[in-house]
Amino acid sequence: MRRSRYRRAIDEAAHGLRVRGRGRPVSPLLRQFFELFAVGPGSEDGLPHPTIAMYEQLLLGTAAANWQSFTIPKNASMVFMVAGGSGAGGGAGHTGATATNKTGGGGGGSAGVVSLLIPAIFLPSTIYVQVAPISAAGSNGAFTYVADAATTAAADLVLISASTVPGAGGAGGTTTGGTAGTAPTAYSPSNQSILYVTNGQFSAIGGQAGGAGGADTPAAGGSVTWGAAGPFSGGAGGGSASSGNSVSAGGNITGSGIIATLTGGSGVAGGPGGAGANGFTGRFAPGRLYGLGGSGGGACATAGTGGAGGAGGVCSGGAGGGAGVTGGAGGKGGPGFFYLVIF
Repeated sequence: MRRSRYRRAIDEAAHGLRVRGRGRPVSPLLRQFFELFAVGPGSEDGLPHPTIAMYEQLLLGTAAANWQSFTIPKNASMVFMVAGGSGAGGGAGHTGATATNKTGGGGGGSAGVVSLLIPAIFLPSTIYVQVAPISAAGSNGAFTYVADAATTAAADLVLISASTVPGAGGAGGTTTGGTAGTAPTAYSPSNQSILYVTNGQFSAIGGQAGGAGGADTPAAGGSVTWGAAGPFSGGAGGGSASSGNSVSAGGNITGSGIIATLTGGSGVAGGPGGAGANGFTGRFAPGRLYGLGGSGGGACATAGTGGAGGAGGVCSGGAGGGAGVTGGAGGKGGPGFFYLVIF
């Protein structure tokens, strides 16, 4: 088999020859460089290969939860991973006749997130990941799991995104707005996962509660401030309508710094109510995600459908729907994610 040019350079250096006839001897340091990047036994592509592998992967949740496996290379040094759960869905606005009180749905809570930087030697040779899927309107969020087998059993867990899932926003009623979806509790390692987090650098954050639906005053849906509880947010609440046929708007996702505010849907007495804006997913840098929850749907009073609540971005809550002669639908909760770097 033809020798690679790197292997020839090593051989020439070993005999004190000059490389490519350019009249400059190969130094011992350059020889070490060639040896480090030389083609190893069994390689057939003739290209240099570093002795330490580098791998990066970002996974986002989809409609269903599935297990995926990752094999840690034998020559890996460190592993960094971040796991976030899915946001909860928002509640629907109340359905009520003209000249009746009807309130908006509550926004869903955002998910918890964990990270771990650990020497590769402390991890199993293969890890299994199940990323939290998108949450339906009115449904709780879900966990993202990292385990040493394709199971969520506590005895096999490496990481889990939080200790509890974010709660769904409640549906609107006739007096009180739909309840705000609850924030999850930050993950507290236990059982098998203690073996991993105590050998690395571990961090965990909880999520953020959603906004409550507007009451029958009518009051606007509850707004949520992005950044108050990490880089993801709960969903805002939906607007309401009074027996006097006055209406209110859905709640906002109030931005901070470079993050612009997402305005809730407007209230329209004769309908339909304005739809809330969908939250979105952004990226400060590779692996550094942020997400906004949806803004709330606006109400209508005498005809039509209340505005739908916006869907949540990654790890963020869906918004509450606005009240109406037909109540607006709540928004879906945003998907979970998993980020992995092996180096």
